Amino acid sequence: MRGCSRCHLPGDRAGPVVGADGHRPRLGYREGEGDDLGNLGLCYFSLGDYRQAIDLYTHALAIARDIGHRYGEANALDYLGRAGPGLAWLASGDVRRAVTLLDQAVNVADATGDIEPAAEARSWLARAQLQLGDPAAALAARAAGRELPYPREEPTIRLLEGLALLKLHRIQESVRAFSDAVAAADALLALADSNVAALQARALALSGLAAAAGDPARAAEAAQAFTRAHAVTSAAGVAADTRRLLDVIASHDRSGVLAKVFAAQGRPPQPGPPGPGADSSDIP
Repeated sequence: MRGCSRCHLPGDRAGPVVGADGHRPRLGYREGEGDDLGNLGLCYFSLGDYRQAIDLYTHALAIARDIGHRYGEANALDYLGRAGPGLAWLASGDVRRAVTLLDQAVNVADATGDIEPAAEARSWLARAQLQLGDPAAALAARAAGRELPYPREEPTIRLLEGLALLKLHRIQESVRAFSDAVAAADALLALADSNVAALQARALALSGLAAAAGDPARAAEAAQAFTRAHAVTSAAGVAADTRRLLDVIASHDRSGVLAKVFAAQGRPPQPGPPGPGADSSDIP
């Protein structure tokens, strides 16, 4: 299994960070230590080791608050909130805990004017609101995120917009949002063709277009896009996040065109949309 290329970690287990002499490096300043802990937590998150990631994020948050590093605090709160969709809080049903952390991250980032944590926290906040079955709140989080000049998050923001609109049965608007997500992802991939987040967003947005329009050609494109993304990384955390969002889309696949997408992933087709009047949360 491939691991986190950002940290050069193996796919099955991440080892300790060591220097050339085989010893853990001594960081000369606590701000850097907190940043490194947060980045290492992201790698464990991508590998699917959510509890180790949460431990690292918690340590990073404590350092940031101790030294008054507000940018680091916003990032650590964002990371802790997004760990929920992976396993800990959202999987145990405590979605509101994740929302609380992400709201705190947004507030800190807005107060300091730091664009990166503000945009990323809003993106994950939209995911959590979708988990709570509140697509309107997800759209509100997305709308604020769209105003921030942060192209790296644009494909995901547009994808989540499309998902929320799909849940609200605003099909034509969802098609536009999914199309925008594909275009934004293509722009990033033209700069770096192994951008994992862009590859994931592109494949999911194509799936959204296929489901919304009942378009087999788009479904075939989506299957190819997932194959391309899987060739870059098969890290457990990335794969799990992709499956969750794809299952949301599949719950609105009235024509069954996504069957080939699931087949390409070696997964059985997911159930189609619920009966009339049903509007429960779609994310497992």
